[in-house]
Amino acid sequence: MGVDETSKEAYEKIRPYLGSDQRAVYEIIAETGPVHDRRILEAINQKEAATLKPRELKRTWEINEIAGRRNELKTKGCIWFLGRFRGLWHGKPKLYKFYSVKGDSRSPEDFGWAKYVPREKIKPKPEYRNSKQIQSTNYQNQEKPKGQLRLF
Repeated sequence: MGVDETSKEAYEKIRPYLGSDQRAVYEIIAETGPVHDRRILEAINQKEAATLKPRELKRTWEINEIAGRRNELKTKGCIWFLGRFRGLWHGKPKLYKFYSVKGDSRSPEDFGWAKYVPREKIKPKPEYRNSKQIQSTNYQNQEKPKGQLRLF
């Protein structure tokens, strides 16, 4: 399992057109598999911390940098949106959007994440009275009710 050879060839074709940040995010998505933005952030910061650069030259990525580069890759057609999935992230239940490299056969469900199904699709909405059953409160043709006006 993993990324197909055709996807690797396609990446090599577009690689010169990607910026260094886009390349870094793409490589994390390709090697990690289907991921969400927080996982990309965690992996890319770990990779940066493991380099032999001096501390002053090491970069600490922020989530807005990850999301921006991921959106650019999605616009260029390098990655695709898999859907929204529920699961545990650092021991807490979360709902995340997952992305994957085109040609990757892995699924978030392989890693314990469940596909999110909105409540409207699980239970039908309760039926409300239609407008014909509701009595009209239009006072144009009727006499307006008399009495004191209450503000509360």
